[in-house]
Amino acid sequence: MAAEEASCWQPYEVEAAKVRDLHVMLMLGSLKCKSLNVGLADKYSAFTDRHIGLLSSYNNVLKARFMRTSGISDGLRAYEEFNTKLGNTHSGNPQTASYCQMMDTLLTVATDARDTELPKLAQNFSESRMGIETVCAAVAAPVTIAATAASAPAPAPTATPPASPVPASVAIADPPASSTSAVAALEAAAVALQTAAASLKAQPAAPTATPSADVPTALPTAQPASATIITPAG
Repeated sequence: MAAEEASCWQPYEVEAAKVRDLHVMLMLGSLKCKSLNVGLADKYSAFTDRHIGLLSSYNNVLKARFMRTSGISDGLRAYEEFNTKLGNTHSGNPQTASYCQMMDTLLTVATDARDTELPKLAQNFSESRMGIETVCAAVAAPVTIAATAASAPAPAPTATPPASPVPASVAIADPPASSTSAVAALEAAAVALQTAAASLKAQPAAPTATPSADVPTALPTAQPASATIITPAG
């Protein structure tokens, strides 16, 4: 498994190989069609001058790819063999008018293309297998799981049911005790009358006045003692 992962082609290495394939095809096409179209050599020079930086970067990607799988010395030899295979693939194309016209048009489009557009052009016109057998599987980006405490929404506050109203305690006062009942009131009145009568009997008799000759003697009239009668409540 480890050997397969080391020999597989990364996606950016496949892109570099296709751009290199387009480069070799344009180079050989301008040489083969020189006799039919003398301007193709100048167009090829304009193409390389415009995209020299991008072409060199892709070549370095390929060198690094072969060094990764075969070491430095063997990797450089593998890189040269790779270029030779590409040249052999395109050298068999016939030198026809239609082929040279296609090369003329393709050189014009490739020269005018931006660096970001050149890989797309190579994808459409690269016809070589180039020895690319296995493309490395894309590695999925790691998934970051946020902390549960930070991502989980705060629980909704639980509504507390209102407390049942507590009935107000009403203190019921004991009914006032009746001081006396109706019968007791009458008995109390009788006792009061008896007490008053006894008081009158206990008082000393008034001294007898000497009657005047002119005034007839009159006996004092005894006044009855006043007694308070207690009226029974409601």
